[in-house]
Amino acid sequence: MWPEFDKYAAISYNSGVISAAAGGFAYGCTYFSKGSAIVAMKESGQMYLETILVLSKKSSAVRAIDVAEHMNYSKPSVSRALHILSNNGFVEIDKNGYITLNPSGRSIAENILERHETITRLLVSIGVSEKTAVEDACRVEHYISDETFEAIKRSIGRGASRAK
Repeated sequence: MWPEFDKYAAISYNSGVISAAAGGFAYGCTYFSKGSAIVAMKESGQMYLETILVLSKKSSAVRAIDVAEHMNYSKPSVSRALHILSNNGFVEIDKNGYITLNPSGRSIAENILERHETITRLLVSIGVSEKTAVEDACRVEHYISDETFEAIKRSIGRGASRAK
């Protein structure tokens, strides 16, 4: 089954008003600056970028088959998603099929990975099992507001300084 990979909605500024093209603001989207536009990316797009980042930290050569195996998705589904990410400038796929994150894709992936790791640490620190914390963080990381995430980081930082 193909996981929903929603198209990007470009949001532009016009006289201080944010206007939406291609569907507008949607629940479950995270908005990122891309040039003079803001791009909305659904959870599935974020997951692909995060997976590519994680795999690239383990091996310099990341291919679609690696992403498919890591995410437990079919190769055609991954190929379609990578095509969309490539067309939108988030990844580069060379003639040998190796995938590289472009600066905008890397920025999004690093943001999502930081959220994942931070939320996992928080959940483990309050007594959630590692396995459950990782699974829950994977869901929460895409929907939590920047304000809440920053508060979590501050809270974890205070807890670390108290433990010393």
